Amino acid sequence: MVAWDLVKDDEVEAVGIVDSRKGTLERTKRWIDSNKVILPVLDITSREKAERLMKEYDVGVIALPDRRTSYKTVETAIEGKFNIIEMLEECHRRPEPHGGEGLEVPNGMTLEEYGEWLHKKALEMDKAESAIAKVGGIPAKESAKKHPLKYRVTWEWVKRIYG
Repeated sequence: MVAWDLVKDDEVEAVGIVDSRKGTLERTKRWIDSNKVILPVLDITSREKAERLMKEYDVGVIALPDRRTSYKTVETAIEGKFNIIEMLEECHRRPEPHGGEGLEVPNGMTLEEYGEWLHKKALEMDKAESAIAKVGGIPAKESAKKHPLKYRVTWEWVKRIYG
């Protein structure tokens, strides 16, 4: 849904949608129906390839399905000084020990130390002036069925200002 909103913005030149499954990407592009959509096929956990791809864009929106992948991608983005917005609700500054979902913490760090390390690294590159999002209600099942990924979207991007 983020890509669907972004392609409508005249200031946005291109929107890359990343997934490891080409078929899913192609269905999503058909649904969005915009020539601005680019479809990099990538296993986002491949750090080197992810860093190269991130350098091709100004900002990224992370909407991954689990903490392990989300934190790994956040870490890669921060290390590469790539501007991101993380949308996974469970991605916390201090990761919770009871829901790690395979979260990989660097050797010698606790979960809290890892979260603080990520936070401090992110502050070093912080340039955003503001980002405003509002959450709406949960769409009807009929609406979700029309989306190629069959999920229910509850986010609407209202305003984006980048420094």
